[in-house]
Amino acid sequence: GISGAIDVYTGIALAGDSGGIKLETGDASSVAGSFVVDVGVSLGGIGGAVLITAGESQALDSAGGKVNISAGYSVESTGGPLILTSGNSYQADSGMISMSTPSGGLNGDSGDIVIGTGDTINGDSGDIQVATGAATGGQAGSFILSLGSSDTGDGAPLAFTGGLTSADYGVGGAVSITAGMSTSTTGSRGGAVSLAGGASYGAAECQLEQYDCGGMVVGADAYYAVQLGCDKDCAFYGLATFNCGGVVIEESMYNMIVAGCVQRCHGGDVLLAGGEAS
Repeated sequence: GISGAIDVYTGIALAGDSGGIKLETGDASSVAGSFVVDVGVSLGGIGGAVLITAGESQALDSAGGKVNISAGYSVESTGGPLILTSGNSYQADSGMISMSTPSGGLNGDSGDIVIGTGDTINGDSGDIQVATGAATGGQAGSFILSLGSSDTGDGAPLAFTGGLTSADYGVGGAVSITAGMSTSTTGSRGGAVSLAGGASYGAAECQLEQYDCGGMVVGADAYYAVQLGCDKDCAFYGLATFNCGGVVIEESMYNMIVAGCVQRCHGGDVLLAGGEAS
């Protein structure tokens, strides 16, 4: 048969707030007691679930309830860790961990996912490490970063930026992309690094003789002249120009071209540049 259920709840309030439920262990001069939520073993079906759901709000301009899980505070030692682990399996796959926000409402955006470590005053801030496990007798898992598709405006950008430093003689953080090593001594080779601009399927209103350089429309002749290299001319009546293979380019246009341009119907560029120096 089925064992009995236990329901604990507060009453309905028709003209005010309903009561809360609080479960806690007492303070201790040594170690305070633990708070354990455990589901029994299933011998003939799937394991029982643990569900934590915050309250729904039907009031205008009022958000739904918050779920807040925090590890313990420490006065002089390290704060408590927060560990989230899926279920193990003796013979089959271990369980999945899925973290996502639901779809937005009729006139809203979907929610953000923010992962970050805290700031520090007199120490190093924490690292963020994301890694797949090693595989024995199989292939290690892939690591994939993918952005959603857009049907209005530009596609979403993907940015990798090394850390800033304001220290004297300091060096900004490096961005390193390295393909996989192969350690076998028989017929192996290292992995490749591939950089490619995005494909374009544009076929109408392409304007192949013009480039959009930060809002400035630039002719293709001026754009390609800058790509081949330029020498700065002496300023004449305060107007600085560049000589780009015989094509004279005003400084304002030159700066816009160097900053980056786009052209309709072309595939995306691959741009490599060293850092600026002042």
